[in-house]
Amino acid sequence: MEQRNGRIDRTLQPEPEVRCHYFAYPDRAEDKVIDKLVEKVGVIQGELGSLGEVIMERVETALARGIEPGTLAAIEAASAPTAGVAVSKSELESQRLEQKALKKEIDEARTILQRSREVMDFREELLRDAIDVGLELAGAAPLEPLGQEVEGQRAYALPELSPSWARTLDSLRRPRRDEAEWEWRKEPPQPVVFKPLDRMGESRVHLHLEHPFVQRILGRFQAQASGRTTSQDLARVTIVPDDRRGEPRVIAIGRLSLFGPGAARLHDQIVAVAAPYREAGDGDHLVPRGTAEDKQAVVDMEDLLVRAASLPPVPPALAARLGHAADRDFAILWKHVRDEAEGRAHEAAQLLAARGEKEAEDLRTILRNQRADIGREVHNQLPLFAEIAGEAQRRARVQAESERDDMKKRLGRIAVELETEPEELRALFAVSLRRLLPVGLVYLWPVTSL
Repeated sequence: MEQRNGRIDRTLQPEPEVRCHYFAYPDRAEDKVIDKLVEKVGVIQGELGSLGEVIMERVETALARGIEPGTLAAIEAASAPTAGVAVSKSELESQRLEQKALKKEIDEARTILQRSREVMDFREELLRDAIDVGLELAGAAPLEPLGQEVEGQRAYALPELSPSWARTLDSLRRPRRDEAEWEWRKEPPQPVVFKPLDRMGESRVHLHLEHPFVQRILGRFQAQASGRTTSQDLARVTIVPDDRRGEPRVIAIGRLSLFGPGAARLHDQIVAVAAPYREAGDGDHLVPRGTAEDKQAVVDMEDLLVRAASLPPVPPALAARLGHAADRDFAILWKHVRDEAEGRAHEAAQLLAARGEKEAEDLRTILRNQRADIGREVHNQLPLFAEIAGEAQRRARVQAESERDDMKKRLGRIAVELETEPEELRALFAVSLRRLLPVGLVYLWPVTSL
């Protein structure tokens, strides 16, 4: 039949559509076989996937001797649903359901990503600035823009760093081949970019928050909260010109960290408290009011820090006066930072506990579904090739029995995992230690008063 159709629908056929007609008699045995054959081939190709090849071989075997009185029944028997076919259909339906669930998870992940962006306000240019400051603290030059773009974004070259950075810079080098380590390290690190690339390659490296080089740079800033400042380190006190408001404000900043089992860091948060600044020395000149203006000052602080170089300079006399008062002002505001951090820590602990409970319940659901699927498989599975005679039948049976034994063992492990793993997962989100460390003090001084 296919060869006959091919003589009509062939190369250089001018018609856009070719129809092949067959005259069938309802009572003729050959026509009944052809009608059934077309129906079965459509089902096999459309529903059974790779399993259809096995069924098709059985159908071809039934037709090997031509069309006889028993051919129609033989085709029915060869294509009848077996245990293997039923399992295959069940798996296909399961895959369709999994695709729907996966699409739902992708939509949820997209929503979470958008919320994370709103909370973190992460921008590539801010990370680049932080790296430049970190390199400066390490006694190196900043990143050098290259006169080239990689997939539409600017690439940067790293400056020369001390030998202590060698292993960290290994994560920025091209993959090592059959060469000595010392020879491989002679080559400079690859150019870096700050946005994800569409393809992987050896010509550049994407710097992100979890990259080893970035982690080492940012670790310097995290250490600021617990270490002593030196002449080559970041200052804990700064004065920033403010061109948005006419009233001076002072902002005390702390870093709240929550830790779980094994000292795992569960949560990090900057806690800042702002207060109007008055020219007095009895402590009443710094009283946080929690007004919208004070909260907005904290929000505006980051932008003002970025634009500080373009704003009028701070007079040395004002810098000296506020520098002498900084310790006293920070001590006054620190108790308010502690109170604010206490509330933030309680909220974060509740969110972590809720997340731990959800993760544990999700794991329980996964394990229960897995147990149900395997139970049905163990109950329904029969040797798929039971109708194949000889050695092939024996191998198929042995393989099926081995798979059933493995699934039964897995059922036993799931019972234990349901009792232990969800609780272990939930416990990972339990807060066992809180720590609040001072970061620094920022004076926002009106430009009109400079």
